[in-house]
Amino acid sequence: MPVIGLNVSRHTLERDGEPIKLTRAEYEMLVAFVTNPGEILSRERLLRMLSARRVENLTCAPSMC
Repeated sequence: MPVIGLNVSRHTLERDGEPIKLTRAEYEMLVAFVTNPGEILSRERLLRMLSARRVENLTCAPSMC
């Protein structure tokens, strides 16, 4: 069975130690699902979550995050 690793602080996804390339939107959707286990996320809620992450990423300077 493959080992899948998600490192939220480094924004990386790996399978058996090999990086898996994701688009920004794919990565953000994955994080939304992983951080809300067992919940059904409506399209509207998912879009709000993704929009909030984008604004957070744009307004947060690296030295502040």
